[in-house]
Amino acid sequence: MGLKAAPADQELLLELHDHDTQMQRLDHQLRTLPEYAQLSALESEAQEVRRTAAEQLGQLEDAQAELGRVEADVAVVEARMERDRGRLASTSSVKDVQALEQELAHTKRSDVAVDDREDDDPYARWSDKD
Repeated sequence: MGLKAAPADQELLLELHDHDTQMQRLDHQLRTLPEYAQLSALESEAQEVRRTAAEQLGQLEDAQAELGRVEADVAVVEARMERDRGRLASTSSVKDVQALEQELAHTKRSDVAVDDREDDDPYARWSDKD
């Protein structure tokens, strides 16, 4: 049993079909434009740049945290050396002087080791410590 549509309804259906076909053709033209391909390539490149930036930011934050730890270690060593120098200047006991000189020598070696850690940090040049 076939369905029959009124001629006006058939005309509307044909017009709808024409519009649908035209939309599909325009969509195809849009997707085959060279600019569309360039846009896709640029979007991929932008995504890669964002990924690289996020990785580098993470590395920078890690380096800054390590630099902060090294600077804190340096501050502790420098404070210890200053304290020992003050004690050395105020003592009169030869035994105390020898012990403090040994402590200062040990602290100096610790300071060199901490400085070496700081020098090994490839990101240290980015710190604002100047």
